[in-house]
Amino acid sequence: MIATISIVIILVILNSAGQVFLKKAAVAGAYKLHFLTAGYSVFLVSVLLTQILLKFIEFKSLAIVITLNLVGVMLASVLFLNERLTQRKVFGTFLVILGSMLFLGQDLFF
Repeated sequence: MIATISIVIILVILNSAGQVFLKKAAVAGAYKLHFLTAGYSVFLVSVLLTQILLKFIEFKSLAIVITLNLVGVMLASVLFLNERLTQRKVFGTFLVILGSMLFLGQDLFF
């Protein structure tokens, strides 16, 4: 259980970092290739960790992990890219998380 939670936390951090690198690459001049390489390298590691994670959890449970990535990217963008955190972004992220939780919980009701 602790290994699973650790992998989930690492995945969220890696996916957030990968997104930040790719966002930086979109606006970077001379260092664009460096940010692209870093972003896609991080995503490659993330894919490998996802495969490991699937040994411990069911495939449908991966949906909530993916929604946690949205929160991580939103926070990383605010911290590292100085993006504004708007009510619309927070509400949209909340709706995605709520939808994933309802999707995961459908087995409890049906």
